[in-house]
Amino acid sequence: MDTRLLLGLVLIIAVICVVAVAVSVVHVHSSPPPSSQNVTVSDDFVAMSEDLYHSVNVSLTAFGFEVQSAAKNLSSLTPQDNSAKNMLHELYKIFPESTGVAWVDANGTTVTYPMFNQPMLLASPEFKSITEESFAENDILLMGPVYSNTYGMVLCLIVPVYSRDGTYNGYLCVTQTPNVLINETPGTPFYKNTTYELWVGNNNGDVLYHPDSSYIGTNYYINPRYQQQVELHYGLGRVFAEPEGTAVYQFYPLGGSDRVNKTVIWKTLSFGGQDLRLVLADYPRDPVDITFPPNPNVDKMISDVQQMAAYAKRNGQIATLSAMSNPNGLFTDENYEIFAYTMDGTVLSMPSREYLVGENRINHKGVWGLTIIQNMINRCLQGGGYVHYYDAVPYLDYQAVFGVAYVLPIDENWCVGAQMPILNHTVTYDIRDRYTLVRTVQAVQDYIATYGKEAALAMIMDPSDELTSGEDHIFAVDYNGILLADETNPQMVGKDIFYLTDPHGTSVIREIVMVAKQGGGYVLTETADSTTGAYTMILVYVQPVDDEWCVVSSTPLDSFVVIEGEGHHE
Repeated sequence: MDTRLLLGLVLIIAVICVVAVAVSVVHVHSSPPPSSQNVTVSDDFVAMSEDLYHSVNVSLTAFGFEVQSAAKNLSSLTPQDNSAKNMLHELYKIFPESTGVAWVDANGTTVTYPMFNQPMLLASPEFKSITEESFAENDILLMGPVYSNTYGMVLCLIVPVYSRDGTYNGYLCVTQTPNVLINETPGTPFYKNTTYELWVGNNNGDVLYHPDSSYIGTNYYINPRYQQQVELHYGLGRVFAEPEGTAVYQFYPLGGSDRVNKTVIWKTLSFGGQDLRLVLADYPRDPVDITFPPNPNVDKMISDVQQMAAYAKRNGQIATLSAMSNPNGLFTDENYEIFAYTMDGTVLSMPSREYLVGENRINHKGVWGLTIIQNMINRCLQGGGYVHYYDAVPYLDYQAVFGVAYVLPIDENWCVGAQMPILNHTVTYDIRDRYTLVRTVQAVQDYIATYGKEAALAMIMDPSDELTSGEDHIFAVDYNGILLADETNPQMVGKDIFYLTDPHGTSVIREIVMVAKQGGGYVLTETADSTTGAYTMILVYVQPVDDEWCVVSSTPLDSFVVIEGEGHHE
């Protein structure tokens, strides 16, 4: 046989073998293995799964009924009618933890409550694509999770609005944070009084609810962590692919970096066009071991972040990330955690938790509902600075680590920073404090709707009124920074208070107004007593009234003092 012909055959055979191997490898990593058998679980576990299914079904059905009833009441109105605004107001009162209510008619005209709460959300492509045909198979749509700058990931319940003659006239939308809509015990990772962890996905691979909020909105089929780690990819596959069952898979515990085996049971509830996977997980948990910095020094942390930023601007991103990951490098310190993020919230570096690199954590929330990473990015967009946070302690109900981060932008694409606890112990939080702030502001909004702006401002200035005599601080400010009403500080009314800053130089009122313009939400700020050296954290809730002014309520949280050279301590 001709040598050249023989060589050609050998090459063809080699290529075929390589292709076969490649196809085999691709098949292994792109297709889950055959579904394994269900595992045996306790009767209690089964009973709790049934209870979860019933509970979520009742909650969503009741929620849908109220929204559909409101849509029927809009049938004879237009968005310009005051009656329509009042109806949305009444619907919002039924769901005070809602992030907003909106009616978008067939011409695209929108009315919302609170005003200016929804426009950015409604401008997203998901909402632009809603037409009458969207309701052909389902008279209620559950959309999401979709991202809100103020509230993070939200779920949207959407129903059609029809005129009296039966013609389609747009849709009514109510948005909720997932924990309110799905989990009856927000503030804990568990379902009711059990030790079973709760999360919710759908058959498309989306995570709709998770006690670690940074997972909400991720997709099993495209998330790097799921796809790059075979054990996670194959283990979770059954949950998203099958309507019900039991299984054991590997995944991370809350706040942990070492995978554990989780036993899960799940059922599927079809609602609003989505097949919801309602999942309960059980697994052994190690005792919570929280490490507090042995020698905290906020000034040193700030100095090191400044050096890290200067290094990044001189040497570029690749060299900086390499230096950050070096355990014996320039930026190693046992007292704080360093990190780098893109300006959309994707982790570029976090040496203490390398498994997070590549993940987007824009939706990670602290215990008060603040999106911590988004707050850091917002601070960077203003040149950098301090961001305080309260992070929940896994598996310890209503316990949080109170800390401070310092962040600096490198350019318009990414930033660096560091964070550490301020106190040397956890703090107890009461989620009801957040709800109280919301209800207080809502009560003022109701007063405005009934009696008008001037009467509401007079009420805020009345020290004998039930609202102003409570523990929460209430005031109103316009978007130019003019204080409109504040019973606690009457001498400041009518003055520009944008100049008021926190101990770190941040304009508190400017930040509050910024959040109000985005649709409202929470702000965490700080005050200082120059006489005693005590600092107090303040939780603020703000809602826009219209495009000119907003109502604010605040309550004190934790107080502490600063010991020079040792950071913050109680």
